[in-house]
Amino acid sequence: QYLSAIYRLSPAEADIAVRLFEGKPRARIAAERGVTAETLRGQIKQIYLKCGVDSEAALMRLLAPVLS
Repeated sequence: QYLSAIYRLSPAEADIAVRLFEGKPRARIAAERGVTAETLRGQIKQIYLKCGVDSEAALMRLLAPVLS
């Protein structure tokens, strides 16, 4: 919920961001969430847009102070 409040992520997007931060592979995240890899990729793109980053590495740097 914290990520949703700060970055206006949907609950699904916040969940994906946390899973990425935990180091889970994208294929596993997609399988656990019951979505296709293509759907997950679209959701990750939205996360990047909302957080103002352009890569997973940049997202991890942004989230580190919040999730560590």
